[in-house]
Amino acid sequence: MAFNFSKMAIASAFAISATLTAQAATPAKESKIEVYIDQTQLLHLGKPMGSIIVGNPDVATVAVHDNHTLLLTGLTFGATNLIVLDSVGRPIHKSQLLVSERNGTGTLTVARGEKTDTYACSDKCRPVKTGM
Repeated sequence: MAFNFSKMAIASAFAISATLTAQAATPAKESKIEVYIDQTQLLHLGKPMGSIIVGNPDVATVAVHDNHTLLLTGLTFGATNLIVLDSVGRPIHKSQLLVSERNGTGTLTVARGEKTDTYACSDKCRPVKTGM
C-alpha cells in the first residue's frame, strides 16, 4: 500500500490557507467612545498597531503613546471615526469618537453670534483657552 505524500501536502495547504483567510477576514468590531473637549483618555489595544486613521482631526486628535496605547483628546463638539490597522494593514480597532463637553465640570460656555467663550468656574468664572 503506497502512501501519497503529495495529495496529503496539497490537502494540508488548502486547510491552512482557509484558516488564515478566515482569520484575516475577521473584521474589528466598531465601538463608541465618549471623549471630552480638552480632556485626554487612554485607549488600550489588544494587539500592536501599525497605523492610525482619524476621519476628522479637527474634532479629535489621536497620539501614539506606545505600540498598544493611544491618547484620545477631544478638540471640539462633534463625531469622527478612528481606525487602527496592524503592521500588514488589517483593522484591529474601529470606533466612533463622540466629542462633547463633560457635564458638571464647572465650565460655562457663552455664545454671542458666531463667537463662543468658555469660562472655568469655581469661586469666580475665568476665561479659558480651548482647543489646540
